[in-house]
Amino acid sequence: MRNILHIFLITMIPGVEVRGALPYAIGVLGMPVWEALLAATLANLCIAPLFYLLEKPALAIVSKWKWFQRYRSRLAVRSKSTLARYGLFVGLALSGGRAEKELVLQAIATAGFRAVDMTDNEMAKLHVRYMVGGHARSIEHEALYRFEFPERPGALLRF
Repeated sequence: MRNILHIFLITMIPGVEVRGALPYAIGVLGMPVWEALLAATLANLCIAPLFYLLEKPALAIVSKWKWFQRYRSRLAVRSKSTLARYGLFVGLALSGGRAEKELVLQAIATAGFRAVDMTDNEMAKLHVRYMVGGHARSIEHEALYRFEFPERPGALLRF
């Protein structure tokens, strides 16, 4: 029971969670795999309800501390920056030309949202095309390459 409590508490540490609790349970504590997996999974499922129950009381306590007040005010200022205003980047395939585009922009504005038309932005078009895995119909022999670099200092320089 003590081992299960250890795994439960380790799993609830942000960033460590199940990926840190399982090796500890199996390798260090010698728990059976099924027991370690069950304890870590149940603990991971308990995080959301606990957070929901403890969020308001915890914020009420830390809101009295000066450092937290400064942090919150800096966060509020940062969230009003230009980048935070753009919440959704969408690429649409329209066949009705400029008239259809204007109708879509008008519908978005009518719904109370702000839209930025990036039709002439080449970087935006490339981003949308490659993020969704599409291809340009006008390019016959287009190739898409993906590189993954190891996470160590200087890996990109030695490529």
